[in-house]
Amino acid sequence: VQINAIKLIHCSTPQPEPPKPLKEYPSKLEYCKALYPAEVKYVENDPATTSLLLRIVYKLSGNTIMLFDHLDHLDRLYTEFKSRYPDHECYLINGSTPVDERIEIVRILEESDHDVVVMVMAKCFGTGINVKDIRNLFIANGYSKATVKVIQGIGRGLRKLADKTSLRLLDIHHS
Repeated sequence: VQINAIKLIHCSTPQPEPPKPLKEYPSKLEYCKALYPAEVKYVENDPATTSLLLRIVYKLSGNTIMLFDHLDHLDRLYTEFKSRYPDHECYLINGSTPVDERIEIVRILEESDHDVVVMVMAKCFGTGINVKDIRNLFIANGYSKATVKVIQGIGRGLRKLADKTSLRLLDIHHS
């Protein structure tokens, strides 16, 4: 069995205003370095982005893993998702989640016959985690800037499974 396709869903929303105009920076690289933290803060706190993200995740079919780099963003989205969709099965994994609980969540993902969402700190879902039945991988803002992390995240979704022919990769980008 092999994965034949990765379906990329790209959503674009307005970008925040830069801290100061490009011409005031010594180089475009310095401008980008200054803009990135402002963009992360904007995306993680923008109600329209949060609403869009949660609606998309709710409507996805199959198991979904959402990877986060920032704990406060993870906590806010998890709380909001549980508030909006109380009947949808959703779990949170962060650094304080006990190992036995993480193992149980992985077991639920593997054995589930319905849509399960797991919101996880990327650092907590690294080496040694092998979940085959991931149909959707959602890269939360901040996580998508590091190429190695993105490739490792995609690797989580490319595990082989008899009836799995694709992985849906989702990213929210402000441009």
